[in-house]
Amino acid sequence: MKTILKLSILCASMLLSSNIIAQKINQQAKIKTPIKTKVKLAERKCNPLNIKSTENILRDKIGRSLKIYLDRDYGYVEVMGKKQNIRFGEYKVKKPGNNWLYYLNDVKSQITRVKYDKKMFYLTVEFEKDKSEIKGKCPGCRVGKDKRAPDVNWQDPKVRVALRPVAHNGSFTFEVVRVDLMGKFKLNGPTEKFFPSISRYFKSLIADKVKKGIKSALDNDRIKNTIASAFKSEVNRLKIGQVKSIDFSKTNIYLCNY
Repeated sequence: MKTILKLSILCASMLLSSNIIAQKINQQAKIKTPIKTKVKLAERKCNPLNIKSTENILRDKIGRSLKIYLDRDYGYVEVMGKKQNIRFGEYKVKKPGNNWLYYLNDVKSQITRVKYDKKMFYLTVEFEKDKSEIKGKCPGCRVGKDKRAPDVNWQDPKVRVALRPVAHNGSFTFEVVRVDLMGKFKLNGPTEKFFPSISRYFKSLIADKVKKGIKSALDNDRIKNTIASAFKSEVNRLKIGQVKSIDFSKTNIYLCNY
């Protein structure tokens, strides 16, 4: 009887030991599971691209090829040979008697400067300034239809475009954060003294139209694809694979594959 009892205790002990061993094996297996996650995390990369280098590429490839043409019937923004059209139309100035109509006339970009500041790249576009950029006419006037409505000069005409780099099609491109119209609008001749409000009106109305037109053109997929292709060689050089996100430091932008 004592022998049977000893055997029973021995069997119970062995069974308990096997259960404990099995539990330890399962725990070890569970502990190993996060290691696979760590491997995946190790595959994530953020490689630096110097901000000055980015600025140089933006100036040499984008800035030098950038053309902005502001006109009533046929305006456009062109980058590296890719053109996006903009229509501006005419703007009515209501006044006693006959209304005046105004329109942008043959305003061409001349030079583009590039600058980086606080996680943004800025394109400052200067335009030609050798003539009246905004033409006026008086359709209801019997005589002097083009003379009754004084032309408007856009003095020191510039546009500044604030750009932020974003991941795009495995490379990266830039989205427009804002567009600022710079310079002053002034009516030709003595009319400015009598109708200063018209100059202010043009500053608000035309500025709004120009800003929206340029932003829409630069944010168009055709233009964004063109800019992304200009930076693809840098992405390949960094061996980053597909760019999914972008981060910043003081001297670099970081192209990340996650």
